[in-house]
Amino acid sequence: MPLEKSVDTKNNADDHSEFATWLRWLGIVAPCFGLVFFLLNVAHVAEWTHDRMVANMDKRSARRKGQGDFLLRNSPVIHMKRQAIIVVGAPQPDDKQIMIKYTDGTGGFDWVFRDPVSKKFGTLEAVIEETSPWKMSVQEEMSLVVIIMPAIFIMMALFAEIRCIQLIGGTLFHEWQAEGGTWHEFQIWHRSTEQMDLECAATFQFIIVAAFARLCSWFFSLDKLVGEVDQRMVNTDTHRNELKAFIESSGRIAPKPESAIVDRKVIMESLMQSSSDHKFALTYSGLQGIGVYALVGALRSMLAIAIAFFCEQKKMYFVDSLQSLMDKLQPIYVFTTLICIYNWIIVSKLPDLTKPEALGKRAT
Repeated sequence: MPLEKSVDTKNNADDHSEFATWLRWLGIVAPCFGLVFFLLNVAHVAEWTHDRMVANMDKRSARRKGQGDFLLRNSPVIHMKRQAIIVVGAPQPDDKQIMIKYTDGTGGFDWVFRDPVSKKFGTLEAVIEETSPWKMSVQEEMSLVVIIMPAIFIMMALFAEIRCIQLIGGTLFHEWQAEGGTWHEFQIWHRSTEQMDLECAATFQFIIVAAFARLCSWFFSLDKLVGEVDQRMVNTDTHRNELKAFIESSGRIAPKPESAIVDRKVIMESLMQSSSDHKFALTYSGLQGIGVYALVGALRSMLAIAIAFFCEQKKMYFVDSLQSLMDKLQPIYVFTTLICIYNWIIVSKLPDLTKPEALGKRAT
């Protein structure tokens, strides 16, 4: 592919050299593939977003019927016209009581019991959000950012390839030359712009890595286990009270269960503290390799963008200074990349991430 006839090749003897046929075909086909995969990713994002909307609608419908996550721990409810949150849920049909914590007024706790006839907690009402079903939680927004990453990267890569094709073909150089520009300046502008496009894509990629790490931290919790243990202990206390009443009805003296209740409180406080420590340790220690990699990588990409910008502006003093800094940062970037890979190999095997409600068995 020769340059346009208006290109000044006086000092560029090889500018009219033909490019290999396969390279020219690659320059034509690559954007087509990029556009196809861009549209596929956009379709995937649209489908995923629609599925989240449908799931929100189904969740609201189930809560109106008193089903779904209505009786689970940490679910918001209304009891006797007061806002509350469930502390001890009733995930099983044979669970007879729920402990709630009031979140308005003076606060406090209360017990709500299942009606033996209707098998429902008649005094509890589900809190149903009236916001748009398209509204996402922070966790869903993090997931969306991760899913849309290929589309952003493809788009910026296509912008960079446009600059390459313009440079290879000398596109619009005659207009550049008419304004007093030289071929060298034409090359610098296109190569700098191409570099900035690619580094913008890389910067977004590092942001995605940080978002993914934040998404993983949501699953580093023992809340579900704590809730199940709490519910089982409450059921045990209930059965003990029933047994106590049965024993006393026969005229015998039954042991008092107060000690069991005290033990339950101590155990639950210990479990909740362990859950908090578990999440803190895995988030700020287990993921530190990934976090440092994202930070160093984003810094490296921004330095590359600055170098390309000052090179385009012909401010070589700044280019030399930033390039020196980049050379020192490169070994650190390579090291953090290896640490990030090792870090993820270890963390991805944790049961917190491989359980179905988290990333699933394919987390590795």
